[in-house]
Amino acid sequence: GKVAALSGPALDEAFGWADQKFVVNNKPLSAVLPLLVRWYGLEIKVPDAALRSRPITMTAPLESSRAAIAELEKAANAQFGYEGKTMTLTAKP
Repeated sequence: GKVAALSGPALDEAFGWADQKFVVNNKPLSAVLPLLVRWYGLEIKVPDAALRSRPITMTAPLESSRAAIAELEKAANAQFGYEGKTMTLTAKP
């Protein structure tokens, strides 16, 4: 098979962890949610299907889940909150 060289955003996304960064480039929110669990232990529920399909591009430091949430809110044009003890992300009005 062929080996493709990574460049630019794909390279940043693949190796951002080496620089202590969480990097996502143009992935649907539904694909980003499992990464937030992996890197930050954040299980965020997103009840809105349209919001889950929004493309996300963001960079956040691996050592700060608070910064990751803030960057996610900006990238998704959404608001983080809680329903009881469940973390949620909802579309901004």
